[in-house]
Amino acid sequence: MAKSDWPVERFIDTLDRVIKETGLSQVELAALVPMDQSQFSRWKSGGSRPRYESLLAFARAIEEHHPNLSIKREEILAAGGYADATRMIAPNGNTAAHSVHIPGDVHLSALEPWEQHIWFTPDMTVEQRRGLIRFARLERGELTDDLASLLKLSDALNQVVARHLRKNLKELEDPPAAG
Repeated sequence: MAKSDWPVERFIDTLDRVIKETGLSQVELAALVPMDQSQFSRWKSGGSRPRYESLLAFARAIEEHHPNLSIKREEILAAGGYADATRMIAPNGNTAAHSVHIPGDVHLSALEPWEQHIWFTPDMTVEQRRGLIRFARLERGELTDDLASLLKLSDALNQVVARHLRKNLKELEDPPAAG
């Protein structure tokens, strides 16, 4: 893949931050994965884009050995150009086989596990996921003072109900032909 197809400068900056925050050398970081130091050096120079699986292994190793680092797994993957990868990290650490879009304003590491699972639910739009999370928070008693969220939830529920009513009315007007 050509350099212009991924955020090379962002990736190099992210690796620089990892090196600075961990205090480890390139050789020491490569040994955590483990991976060949020359491959890490090619990543660091922007000469080679990491494969998704290799970058995921690197991010997991960093998380395991430096859990208090400010740079989290999804940031490392995004810096490597995998923000909207077809295989994303599910909350259990496995890669999901389905494609999900997680918007940039959603920081998975800051969410509760149940919220993370909702973000990895296939065949839902971003707004459907946000609505489901709002509804779950309402059920848990967490939205009692958040009028804006309650209004958004009410609007989302009204849209769902209206969509289902239209579908049911259409089925009543146009019954399936008898076989």
